[in-house]
Formats: sequence, C-alpha cells, structure tokens
Amino acid sequence: MPLLLNLPVEVLRHIIEESMPEGFENLMLSCRAVYECGRFLLESHATRKREWRRFSLSRFCIHKSCYRAPVYSISVEPVLARYMETVLPHPFLWFNYNSICGSCRGHTHDPVIEEHIRRSIVESPYLRKAGVDAEKWASEINLMGSNVSTYLWTFYLTLLPNVKVLGLPDYFPHAIQMSQRLPHGYYGRHRGYWTQTWPVIKEIGRRIQENPEDASLGKLTTLRIVGIYSPFGNYKFPIAILSPLLVLPNLTELYARNVVATSYVPHFGSSCWYYRNINSNLRTIELNNSCMDVESISELLAHTPYLVSFKFHYNFFPPSRWLAGPFVAAIGKHVGQHLEELAITMNVRTTSTVTKAVTSMKEFTKLKRLEIDPQVFYSDHMPAEFEGSRPSYRREMIKSIPPFTQILPYCLEELKIYFQSRVESDLISILGRLFRHFTANQPKFPPNMKIYLLYDSRGPPAREVRQYLETKGVICSDYIPTWLSHYSRQELEFANLAGHF
Repeated sequence: MPLLLNLPVEVLRHIIEESMPEGFENLMLSCRAVYECGRFLLESHATRKREWRRFSLSRFCIHKSCYRAPVYSISVEPVLARYMETVLPHPFLWFNYNSICGSCRGHTHDPVIEEHIRRSIVESPYLRKAGVDAEKWASEINLMGSNVSTYLWTFYLTLLPNVKVLGLPDYFPHAIQMSQRLPHGYYGRHRGYWTQTWPVIKEIGRRIQENPEDASLGKLTTLRIVGIYSPFGNYKFPIAILSPLLVLPNLTELYARNVVATSYVPHFGSSCWYYRNINSNLRTIELNNSCMDVESISELLAHTPYLVSFKFHYNFFPPSRWLAGPFVAAIGKHVGQHLEELAITMNVRTTSTVTKAVTSMKEFTKLKRLEIDPQVFYSDHMPAEFEGSRPSYRREMIKSIPPFTQILPYCLEELKIYFQSRVESDLISILGRLFRHFTANQPKFPPNMKIYLLYDSRGPPAREVRQYLETKGVICSDYIPTWLSHYSRQELEFANLAGHF
C-alpha cells in the first residue's frame, strides 16, 4: 500500500478506475488516501451497478434497432459489460411489433452509433480468433437484417465475463446449430449464418477451458431458456444445440422449455450431446413442455454425473407413443444412484399415449422427493387387434398395474401425485391398484413420509376420490407447481423483474 500511495495522483486514479467493478469497493475501503483519490467515481459506480447488474432487454422495445442499444453502450463504455451479472431477454413478446420506443426512434440509422457498433464487432477478439467475417456481422446488426437476432445474441455472449444467470429466448439456440450436423432441406437456407456463429461459440468454450476467470461466460452458474414466442408451448427447438453451453465449468442449473430430442421429428433427431468426452457439472435440470425419447435422455444424463434434481414435463402435440417405462428406467440407469429429486408429468392436452408404463423405480436408491403423474403407470395404448374390446382391454391394463410398494424405492420421503382431469374416469381404479397393500407395507418407508395429491382448483377430483385417498393418509391440495403452470417460473421472474407485474 505505501508503494501505491507514492504513485502520482493521476496514475492512482487510473488504477482505481481500472479496478471497477470487481475490486473497486475493496480497494476504496483499503485506506483513507485511496478513498479520497477515487471518491469522484462512487456515484458512477453506484449508477452502473444499479442499472447493469441485473440487466434485462425489457428496458428496450422489441424493435431491432433498439436491441442494438446495449452493444452501443458497451462500445462507448466497455466496463459496463463487467457489471452485468444477470442478463435476461424480453419475458413476453405479444405486444405491438410496430411500436418503437424513444430510445431508438431517433437513431435508427445514426452513422455515429453504427460506426461505434461496427468497430466494437470488428475488434472483438472472439470473432477474430474464430475466423469469421466480422464485417458481415457488423453489417447484419447495423442494417437490422432478417438474421440480426442470430448475430446479435451470439455477439452478446462474447461480452459477459461476470454473468452468473443468463436467460436466452428459445429462438436463439438455432443460432448455434452445428453446421456439420445440419440436415438437408429444411435448414439448408440458414446454413450461412450458422457456419458464422458456431465457430464463435466454440471459441468461447476454448477460452473458458484456458482461463474461466476472464473469459466470457466463464462464471455462468444458471442458464434459462425461455419460451418467448410461444409460452404455451407450440415452438420447440433441439436440445443438441445447447450442449456447447452445458459443459461450462461453473454451470450447475438448467431451466428450459419447448426442447425436443426425438426421432419422431425428422429435423430434430435424437442426439443431444456434442462433446462426447466432456461431462457437465449440472446439478439441476428442469425441462418443461418438452419431448425426448429414451436414446436422447440416456445421452444427456450419461454426461451429468453430479445431477441431484431432474424435472421433466412431457408434451408432444402430434399423436405419438411415449415409452414412459423405458424413459424412467433410463433416468434410473444413469443418475439413479445419486438423484434426490425427480418429477415426471404429462400435459393434460397432449394427444400422446403411454405405450409402456412404469413398473419399477427401485434403481433410485437416493431418491427423497418424487412428483409423478399416475398416467405413467398405466399404458393406454391399445393395439389394433383389441379395438373391438376396448372396455375389457382397459380393465385388464389397469389390473396389471403393480402396487406402489413394488414400484417406489423405500428411501422416498415425499410423494406428490399430479392429478389431471382427463384421467378422472380411471383415476380411482388406477390409484386403487397403486395403493394396494400400501398400509401394511408403509413401515418400510421412512416414518415421516408424506403423500400429496396435487390438482388444479378449476378442476378438482371428485369427492369420492379425495375421500378414498384420505383413508390412505394422502393430503389433497389445490396447488400446481409453478414449473407446470402456463407461465413457467423463469418467465414469471423475468416479467416481475421487467415490471410487467
């Protein structure tokens, strides 16, 4: 410290300014002389921290020129990027696309602003090292072409050395589609900008492996993919294109909706992991309104050796046959030895059928909390040869359901059954089979085990269903978890942060 104080005042001020934001506060508290020298920076530091620490694009309108505003601000003051710890997209985009806010109306094509943005992009070390055409990027972003969101969101990812929570719109992952895996036809017209953005994503990963402290996204702990265009679930994207982000060293939480990895859809495919020899440090995965087959879930969970919480809400609008039993068995095979929380549910409006039901979950040796849809224990798929005897076939299928004592692991402390009105006609019979001999075998479970029936207050189960469950010690509650509601938890958080609610 004496050596620092012996420096000229101008040099000391420069050192203090360069310490912003990471070491600024500690340096200012080191001694009175340093505090007095850097006192003039306190107000700007507080303002930047207030406005940029939790940064949401909702402060700007949805017009593309306004989306460039953060790039311009950072090009003028590069230190602003280091203040950003939480970056969020627009939570909802169903308002007027023709509205333009005052921030961008006056400088839609301002040459000074465009030159600042161009210089910031062209001088980016990530783009230069990746070997892409930086001038093309600058042109696309400044001219606000049809692919501006692709280039802009990818460029944002090179500017975030201190971000810990990152929210991306669900249209963004298409920007990092691996060009070498692009199928022909449907994606062919987008190959140009995918081949531009994919090398940049790889360069981000390479820098993180070399020096995560200074690299962009090196400190990322939580990744959220939000259903921007369709929060009710019609827009979907392949989870494979997220794998470059899932291997980040500090990433522990993934929350996403509308993801797809299944051979049912020819353009998506079952593969969901790009780096075959690298595992993820993820401890929490929550996939809402999604569709994955047995192969894809196996590939994903085979690379998550530290996973303790997994939630999956199945939804696939075209008619399909879900192998629920093999799906859950694949989860147990790869993470059953260390998973503590599991949720498997289905969309009430899906037209899919359960082809193979869940018959055992004994492989989950550490499971403490389970949230389950009773439909996964009942195969409602009827082969063509039984179409003429549907009622008798359904009765036989219900009779084949094993009891909970044969299905559930004895380490379970909390069981939540998710009730959906579309199965109410069979619910009593299904639950009757599941709770068969349960009272006699309950001592095998922990003494403090709790069982809940969760239902929507707008469509509660019949009184006789609730009465039957209460005799089994089940607590009936009109509570639906936020992650299963129409608006997911992350969307509500983003909306609240943006001032929508």
